[in-house]
Amino acid sequence: MIMGSISASLYAFTIMYAIATLVRYSFWTLIMIGLALMAIPFRISRGAGAFLIAFALVFNTALPLYIQFAKMLIISEDKELSTPIIFGNVINMARQPLYTGYIGLEYPSGYIGPLPVYSSVYIISATGFLQQNLTMYYDVCGHQFYTNISRASMASLCKSMLQTNAPLCRVDIMVYGLIVYREGIALHAMPFPKSVNITTFTSTYIEVYTDSDTEYSFYISIVDSYTIKSLKIDGKSISDVNSVFKYKWYWYNLNGKTYEISIPPGVHRIEIELDKDASSNIEPDETYVYEAQLALMDYSNAPGLLDEITRIMYIDVVGAALYTSLLLSISVGLAKLLGGVSRIRVIP
Repeated sequence: MIMGSISASLYAFTIMYAIATLVRYSFWTLIMIGLALMAIPFRISRGAGAFLIAFALVFNTALPLYIQFAKMLIISEDKELSTPIIFGNVINMARQPLYTGYIGLEYPSGYIGPLPVYSSVYIISATGFLQQNLTMYYDVCGHQFYTNISRASMASLCKSMLQTNAPLCRVDIMVYGLIVYREGIALHAMPFPKSVNITTFTSTYIEVYTDSDTEYSFYISIVDSYTIKSLKIDGKSISDVNSVFKYKWYWYNLNGKTYEISIPPGVHRIEIELDKDASSNIEPDETYVYEAQLALMDYSNAPGLLDEITRIMYIDVVGAALYTSLLLSISVGLAKLLGGVSRIRVIP
């Protein structure tokens, strides 16, 4: 049912786009054809000509106003604009999306985490809890990576948008230092290279290309389920992997370790071969995740958020079809008005 509604919405948008293109590039042609049809004697095609003229006039004038029409439907009078819907992307310093991982929220009276990240896109309601001053961390592999949200209110970051009465606000979360996290493996660097390209990332082999103007440290953090078989820089193996071991850490119910490699300036290829113990856990126990989600639910208005998302999705589905049908109705009414005029009299 949902997919059918979305398909109908796409069809309506496609029809609207086709009509907009036709009217934009053929406005005067439609007007001239309409006048020609109305000029045929005995009112044979007067109605058709009047409709073409009305159609061109109405759609040429009203189609650019669709965005305002949609905003009028989205903005609810009973919704407090001090608590908007906040959305955005979770990205690293190279502005690459981070698809998996965990968020930790430090607020004045405690800490909530780990909250799983299932996508690089998030959507939340800035009610209550998120109006406090928060510090947001990317909590993976025994490290709490700082983000651009530090001792700040998510709602206050939307202040400029709230002044325009917009119920939606975009705030991208940038994670400092982290390159990528997947399945108990985190790659991070300090200082961050100017470009990073991960060509292969599996549980047994990772290949990364980096480019930096300065020397930097490349870190490999893995849970104890993994063992590094070999490390190569530009095809040259590091003879003793233990020589680059840095420290151990504890991450909820998991233990792990971090390795540090010094990378000189320039473009380099880093290869990591791993062994994986399939019987061991690589992610925090679900108990920790469940408790964190319950704690966040206590502070947030989750039902209200779902209602708001449902309302916006419904408007998106029916908006184009509703607006197109409305303009067609106006065109028909205007056509009847034009077609009903027998002659234009000029009174001196």
